[in-house]
Amino acid sequence: MQNNLLQMQQNHTNIFLEKVLDSVKIGIVSLNADYLIQMVNIGFLNIFGYNEEQVLNRSIDILFNSHDYNILRRHMQNANYPKSVISIPKYELNGFRKDKTIIQIEITISKKDVDKNHIYILIIRDISEFKQTVDDLKYLAYFDQLTKVPNRTLFLDRAETAIRQARRSKERLAIVYIDLDDFKIINDTMGHEAGDMILKELSKRFLDCARESDTVSRLGGDEFTILMPKISHIDDTSKLANRILESNNIPIKINDNNIFPKTSLGVSIFPEDGNNINILLKNADTAMYTAKQKGKNQFLLYNTKMK
Repeated sequence: MQNNLLQMQQNHTNIFLEKVLDSVKIGIVSLNADYLIQMVNIGFLNIFGYNEEQVLNRSIDILFNSHDYNILRRHMQNANYPKSVISIPKYELNGFRKDKTIIQIEITISKKDVDKNHIYILIIRDISEFKQTVDDLKYLAYFDQLTKVPNRTLFLDRAETAIRQARRSKERLAIVYIDLDDFKIINDTMGHEAGDMILKELSKRFLDCARESDTVSRLGGDEFTILMPKISHIDDTSKLANRILESNNIPIKINDNNIFPKTSLGVSIFPEDGNNINILLKNADTAMYTAKQKGKNQFLLYNTKMK
């Protein structure tokens, strides 16, 4: 009677544990020494899209391409962690669902010796959504949401890197500061939606005019900058500025109206006009403001006589 009671309690415990394992949003799979699947939980089946009969006694390699499978095997073979290890390593791999879609997974590996044979327990977490969320947050942090070009933060980061490289290589780089002329009038007369359309169109034009190695960014409002690393001659900046000014001759059509944009540009050169990004931006802005004062829709190179 006592044995039956203990057996019933054990069965209830096992059922409870199975429910707990199946309720968590992680996959658990045990493998024998030949990497054949011996046990899975519902979380595993949900992650990979199989039913239990389709995976039991099959090799774990059905879930991976050959490259990732070889990486997994190497980690499993080396999974003899000493007791002093506080945290078991986690590995990120790409896995295949049953429908062959690729998912990013995180795997923790445990290895046990039973009757002189290895048993592997893999705890698997689908991190595809997490990775996508991280990518989305990075995008929000570094790109302007309206124009989709880099924002001030990413521009400054790239500029700092470019200046360090230019300093080591004794090269020149340029900062082009762009401000839209009479943009407030467009916003006030045609509305902010029209203004947004112009900003988006001009950002595309700036990208088309720039070199592949350049970074076009929106600092904010109607202000843009272009980072030009590794310029061989100051004329490189003049060519870029002229391409932008020529593009202004192409109208932007908004609500049956043809808007001809105007832009004032200022240019500063490293190292002549400054040895850090703050000074270079300030001087490029000064040159741009001087271009506005001299009639707008033109560009000027910075010189020390400007105020």
